[in-house]
Amino acid sequence: MRCGVCIAPSTPCSQVLELVSMGCVDVVNLLAVEPGFGGQKFQVSVKEKIQQLRSFIDEHRIPDLEIMVDGGINTQTARLCLEAGESDPQAEGV
Repeated sequence: MRCGVCIAPSTPCSQVLELVSMGCVDVVNLLAVEPGFGGQKFQVSVKEKIQQLRSFIDEHRIPDLEIMVDGGINTQTARLCLEAGESDPQAEGV
């Protein structure tokens, strides 16, 4: 069984770092849009969150943690997420 946590665009990455460092989660899903409203544009600010989380993972040697991004994903935003450190943009169906 796998366990994950999802954070909204307004939630800082620091809110999940304790869970990540304790090994409580296998996946962190970063929302690139506010939950509950379809058709929103991808919020580029998620790129910084991906980078922060990837740095934390690398620094603390947590190789099995997956970073996923959800919302507003297309070929351009998937590429941006991958370059920032997302685990697998194909998981979003791009």
